[in-house]
Amino acid sequence: MAISMFNPEFEDNTFGKGMLTMMASFARGRKAVTQSEADAWFAEFVALGKKSKFFFSINRYLFVVDKPSAA
Repeated sequence: MAISMFNPEFEDNTFGKGMLTMMASFARGRKAVTQSEADAWFAEFVALGKKSKFFFSINRYLFVVDKPSAA
């Protein structure tokens, strides 16, 4: 089963903004990602949100396994 997370808006209470905030925070200071690069990356999403051009979509999957009982 697929569980879709879809956010066409960059709002505080959305999954997309929360994930992108966490990703930018994680990337800062890591190898080859500077504070200014991470800030610029995140600022692009803020700008897209203000223009109503933001789009976030991710699918998560749930797998169910049914193990047959031993006979």
